[in-house]
Amino acid sequence: QLGAQIELPDSLSPQAWMFSESHGRYIISVKPENQKEFEQVISRHQVSCQQIGTVGCNLVKMNDWFNLSVDKLDELYYNILDEAMEG
Repeated sequence: QLGAQIELPDSLSPQAWMFSESHGRYIISVKPENQKEFEQVISRHQVSCQQIGTVGCNLVKMNDWFNLSVDKLDELYYNILDEAMEG
């Protein structure tokens, strides 16, 4: 499991960045050795893109909004319903 360090522009609220159902944004992970070729393909097709972070640590950090370990996120994801039902 890999985490990510993400720095998003302040143009939208944290909630909009994380939960918006807009079809205008996609997250694509590109290996550093393929970044130049990726940017050339994107440019050739006149698609705008912006690097917002890196992948590879054991945390998920997004601006100053949150900073959680991958293990904690995994625990929350798999146990939240059980904990809510217990009460």
